[in-house]
Amino acid sequence: MNAIEEIKNYILYLKTQCSLSVSLHPLEKEALILPSELITFNIHENSYCICVKTDPAAQKHCAEKQKRVLEKCKDGSFCGICHAGVQEYIYPIRRGESLIGFISVGGYRCEESDSYLQRTAERFSIPREQLYTAYGTLKKEMPDKQQIDTLLYPLCAMLELAYCKQETCEGGEDLID
Repeated sequence: MNAIEEIKNYILYLKTQCSLSVSLHPLEKEALILPSELITFNIHENSYCICVKTDPAAQKHCAEKQKRVLEKCKDGSFCGICHAGVQEYIYPIRRGESLIGFISVGGYRCEESDSYLQRTAERFSIPREQLYTAYGTLKKEMPDKQQIDTLLYPLCAMLELAYCKQETCEGGEDLID
């Protein structure tokens, strides 16, 4: 089994056995995730995020906000709330000292949800009732950060190791084929 397959299987384990909504958010030119099966994990799968991203402007806004998330990753993992009101844990993806993306464990409601939902409905072409219904499908309670750290640090290490191996292989063929 190659590194990509192992990473994919671990993410599927986190999703199915631990009920975590895990997504990978690489930089545009990143060369491990984008050309591999891991690209399927480049989307938030919860109903609310899918609802918000039905509006092209909201989808573009979300992609632009990821640059700020990446900037904040320089200080390590953290818990935050996205522009649409989804609470999530964020973990940096590194290649050596370079920050090349982040992992999100999200799909949780935040306490200030009404203001986020109102602002999202007003800013984008999404009916308020539709947003509220979709938001209701998000999980109510965030898991303990220590528990998430225990589950996510191995994924971070797997990705970093895959990048190191990719750089030592000729073009990374052994990892992504």
